[in-house]
Amino acid sequence: MSDLDEKSLVYRAPFSSAAGVKPYLVPDPDAPSTVRAAQVVDLTAVARDGTLRWNVPPGRWTILRFGRTLTGQTTRPAPDAGLGFETDKFETRGIESHLATFIDSIVKQTGPNVRRGRGLTMLHFDSWEMGAQNWSPHFRRLFRERRGYDPLPYLPVMAGRIVDSVNVSERFLWDLRQTAQELVIANHLGPIRARAKRYGLGLDVEPYDMNPTSDLALGATADVPMGEFWSKGFGYDSEYSVNEAVSIAHTNGRPIVGAEAFTADERDGWLQHPASMKAQTDWALATGINRFAIHRYQHQPDPNAFPGMTMGPYGVHWERTQTWWDLVPAYHRYLARCQNVMRQGLPVADIL
Repeated sequence: MSDLDEKSLVYRAPFSSAAGVKPYLVPDPDAPSTVRAAQVVDLTAVARDGTLRWNVPPGRWTILRFGRTLTGQTTRPAPDAGLGFETDKFETRGIESHLATFIDSIVKQTGPNVRRGRGLTMLHFDSWEMGAQNWSPHFRRLFRERRGYDPLPYLPVMAGRIVDSVNVSERFLWDLRQTAQELVIANHLGPIRARAKRYGLGLDVEPYDMNPTSDLALGATADVPMGEFWSKGFGYDSEYSVNEAVSIAHTNGRPIVGAEAFTADERDGWLQHPASMKAQTDWALATGINRFAIHRYQHQPDPNAFPGMTMGPYGVHWERTQTWWDLVPAYHRYLARCQNVMRQGLPVADIL
């Protein structure tokens, strides 16, 4: 089958505008070499100790062994102390542990009432960047509950075999992806939304880049859907995510549309300033963005160190240690006024 790794969530591409990323997946034409689902035999019971003991019926048989293991994906980007394997996004255990030890600890210090000028106002779900996932310890049961049939006879499809027909096999892979999407939204985003609601916080979500869901479905969980655009010059061509965020906001009645704005790497380091960013600012506003989260403003612990601390190689370097910082207020006023205007009324668009 074509595009099998993508269809079975072995692999999810990064930014969909990157070179080599397929814009869509298409079904294959029907093939004569097929296996009937009714002919698939589950040998788990006769191979429990790792040794297969099976009285093989007459005929030609292919034995496939399926197991599960870590994808090997680690948290990124993270300091050394924060490195570790990614959690299971189909289960609640990992995210609940994180929320209890991180978010709850912060709120314990700041208090949950965020509208008093202190503490948090939003929980932020950044771009996915952790790759695909297509199984978990309880995935078979969860699949049965949601799709109404057992995926086991169709597992050979994930190894490139055709079961019953190409059409049936493609439908199984669709069901696999649909189940993965539902589990991510219910069991990963669900606890995050619940925690935000508990503390009176909003939730903004960057719903793109390698995630095993539809970007639009993942973004619909947000109070503030977000996109991302990089500083013009070098960087990733991620403007498509801005259009996605605007569409998510319009179709779900969200008045605020955010963007991680002017992200840059070392090739663009220290080269941008408000005048050079003005045209891209206006593009984002015209596209529908009405909340800019400028990437990034770095904590500067030493008031006398210039240009000061950076976030590794990443900018744009938007901080008081810039030589032009005294000239920034005019740009900030312009941006604030435009964002306020863009949040009034209802959007009018030919295509949502």
